[in-house]
Amino acid sequence: MKPKAHLVRSGTVLTLAAVMISLSACSGGSGGAASNGEATTTLKLGVGAAPASFDPTQIENNGNALELAQPVYDSLLRRAPNGDIQPWLAKDWKYNDNKTQLTLDLRDDVTFSDGTKFDAKSAADNLDRFKAKGGPQASMLADVSNVAAADADTVTLTLTQPNPALASYLTTVAGLQVSPASFDNPSLATEPAGSGPYKLDTAATTSGSIYTYTARDNYWNKDAVKFNKIEIRVLTDPSAMANAFASGQIDAGPAAVGTLDQFKGSGAQVDTVEGDWAGFMMFDRTGRLSKPLGDVRVRQAFNMALDKEALLQTLQKGLGTVTAQIFSPEDPGYVPELDKKYSHDPQQAKKLLADAGYPDGIDVTMVAASVTPADVLSVYAQQLAEAGIRVTWETQDINAFLGTMFSGKSAINPMQLGAKGGWEMINQLVAPNAPWNPLKDQTPELEAMIKDVQFAADDAARTAAVKKVNTYLVDNAWFAPWYRLASPYASKADHVGVEMQYQQTLPSIYNFKPAS
Repeated sequence: MKPKAHLVRSGTVLTLAAVMISLSACSGGSGGAASNGEATTTLKLGVGAAPASFDPTQIENNGNALELAQPVYDSLLRRAPNGDIQPWLAKDWKYNDNKTQLTLDLRDDVTFSDGTKFDAKSAADNLDRFKAKGGPQASMLADVSNVAAADADTVTLTLTQPNPALASYLTTVAGLQVSPASFDNPSLATEPAGSGPYKLDTAATTSGSIYTYTARDNYWNKDAVKFNKIEIRVLTDPSAMANAFASGQIDAGPAAVGTLDQFKGSGAQVDTVEGDWAGFMMFDRTGRLSKPLGDVRVRQAFNMALDKEALLQTLQKGLGTVTAQIFSPEDPGYVPELDKKYSHDPQQAKKLLADAGYPDGIDVTMVAASVTPADVLSVYAQQLAEAGIRVTWETQDINAFLGTMFSGKSAINPMQLGAKGGWEMINQLVAPNAPWNPLKDQTPELEAMIKDVQFAADDAARTAAVKKVNTYLVDNAWFAPWYRLASPYASKADHVGVEMQYQQTLPSIYNFKPAS
């Protein structure tokens, strides 16, 4: 049975799921607009979640957190809108022949907002601190065994084994640079001190609501400072985001599918980035938490249970692509034919359950975020039941929901996750120590394939190896994706110009400029 439109509030559940991962108290009219002949001097943005901390070691690697951190923190390397890795605090970088040593040539004209000079020692100390603190993304540097300042502007990272994603990690949270003078400051979580283009104005900031940044006079890259001030307002409710856009409180922000008409009615330019995938996160593939999931046929039944196309049309107004793989077309590991690996077939799903020894179907408990509308969960449950899968929902607030997953207490649950590159995806979701593989599931076959990716001789060999990993994951139903989302982002073209970012639903701060 296909879900009826009146059963769901379009887009709510998956947009709010993105807020969890993916993840400006100003009045209307602040900052000039190109349409009235004035320059736009204040960038006014909306985000869907407040930062848990401004300490880089505790920052999650998602759009909301990064957009709030980038004004105050430079990264060692920078990712361009098209995904290319570019110089930033590191002017150049190179690996040794066996890819177990990465050397960074650093700028010598950078200072932190507190006046401390940035140099190789401060970079090395930041990397050591990030690794030692054991934060949510500490695994990014798990392969780094030593960090050394060779001289004042050269830092060398020695690895225990090759990590093809290391340079990419240095463009994000692992590469953010905080002033060493603030390492032990108990207020670092709310009062950041970085080398970024802006400084947090704590007097004009209300934690969890509005974050105000002012441009630094002595920033090393004047071309990167396009606004005098940045105001970022936290708006967890999609309707509040649309209302803030309409009233002029924000000039850009993520748009929930259910509020697109309101954004467009307010004159929004709407861009989309496809990449994030929504579906069932399959944490248990061995039956430790839910015995049936240890059988591949049961996991395949989950892949056939939901009418993905109907959900895409109803929940996302068709903005996306039905798929059975977690890799996106921009990734070298993407295999086009895998998008159609599992069709909606409740009868075949029942047969698979019977073949696995469950002729009467199975019962499973799933956790869901409390922000997920009950009627949406009802649609999922109804379609699963038609395939012989009886689900009991346990709703939790967002923090508890995330904690349940990361602590390995959830066997399977609905989720939306951001797209990553080949090795990054493997290292985040699939490898034995991946943060999103809390039960450390692994098979000898998959482990060998992962090694082939890690130790590939060149890009062509790595691409072929990632494709094999991807195919294995789909064939063995390690996940149950429904579709890739084309996530909408709204902006006022007469106030700001924005360039969307590769595999990010929220653009980087550097992607905004005043309207011309």
